[in-house]
Amino acid sequence: MYAKGGEGGLELAERVLEALSLPHAYRPLYPLEAPLEEKVAIIAKEVYGAEGVEWSEEAKRALRAAKKEGCEALPVVMAKAATSLSDNPRLRGRPRGFTARVTDLKCRLGAGFVVVYMGGIETLPGLPKTPQAFGIDVDEEGSIRGMDY
Repeated sequence: MYAKGGEGGLELAERVLEALSLPHAYRPLYPLEAPLEEKVAIIAKEVYGAEGVEWSEEAKRALRAAKKEGCEALPVVMAKAATSLSDNPRLRGRPRGFTARVTDLKCRLGAGFVVVYMGGIETLPGLPKTPQAFGIDVDEEGSIRGMDY
């Protein structure tokens, strides 16, 4: 299937270029100016297969704060169980008819989107390419250097 010497890559590139020249029917899933609750409901229903969305009290507070921060027009990213399109990791794959539980919401203004947390999801921190620990040292007098904030 794969040719030696890069020919397979050339074939792939030709097919990608061919696909790009075809007419497409892309349309956004939701208008950016839609309310955050509507964006979440559209994603939950149309993509994940949920029947509806339930907001926790903490998520409702975060939603009000997000609106005050001016995050309403940002796109939405959903953080959910890795093994399921629901918030329940035991509902494998793309279950149908469940209620998506929104537990929190955070504006990521620098990145330009709102993260909506479903269920008990844990997220990893964004880490720099080079950890600050590489810049920390102890000099001859025993003073720590490189921890200036």
